[in-house]
Amino acid sequence: MPQSARCAETFRLFRSPKEPRSWNRWNRGDASSNQNAGRNGVDVGKGAATFVWTVLPYRTEWRYAFLSPKIIAQDAGHLCQNLYLACEAIGAGTCGIDAYDQAELDTLLGVDGCDEYAVYAAPVGRVKPGA
Repeated sequence: MPQSARCAETFRLFRSPKEPRSWNRWNRGDASSNQNAGRNGVDVGKGAATFVWTVLPYRTEWRYAFLSPKIIAQDAGHLCQNLYLACEAIGAGTCGIDAYDQAELDTLLGVDGCDEYAVYAAPVGRVKPGA
C-alpha cells in the first residue's frame, strides 16, 4: 500500500501536523478533561503514556472512496497490534480503547473532529503483579 494511503499514520502523543517531527508533552494538570474522555470508567490518561491515533480521512478517500473507512480501521488496528507486541517485549501492558467520548478526546488533542479525529487510544503502563 502506498505511503499516501496510510491514513492512520498521524500518530500523536502529541505530534503537530504542521511540524511532523515535533512532539509536545501532555501535562495532565492542564488536561483536566482526560478523566471525561474515557467511557465506562476508563481513564485514557491514567497510564504512564497514552497513545492516540488520529486520522485525516482525505488521505485515503481520494484513492479508496467508499473503502476508506475500512482501510483506516485496519491501519489503526495494525498500529495498535504492534503497540501490544512492543509492550509485551518490555514487560508493560496496554489496552486498545475505542470507548471514549469522541468530542472530549478530539478537543483534548486539539483536532477539529471533522477533517481530523481520534480513531483509537491505548494507555501503556506497568502490569500489576499477579494480574
